[in-house]
Amino acid sequence: MYENKSGSKILKWVLIAICVVFAFLMLVLPLITVIAEALSKGLSAYLDAVTDEYTVSATLLTIEATVFAVVINTVFGLFTSWLITKFQFRGKNFLPR
Repeated sequence: MYENKSGSKILKWVLIAICVVFAFLMLVLPLITVIAEALSKGLSAYLDAVTDEYTVSATLLTIEATVFAVVINTVFGLFTSWLITKFQFRGKNFLPR
């Protein structure tokens, strides 16, 4: 089927290394920076900021908006997918399959 060439083995490991470095730079490093900045004034200052009434209120509002968006998108998504599969209409051929 596929031949295992030594050049492809080196290329495979180089590409894996590039992906790991990219993931580290784009995901792990910013997360470490955010955590370090949040804890720069100590754990007690962080806990005070997190348990502040405005922070809790903003977090609850974000959760409420997220749940609302998920429910609305699910209902409209199911309804739209049912309509697309059930009925014929002009322009249906332009939709991705």
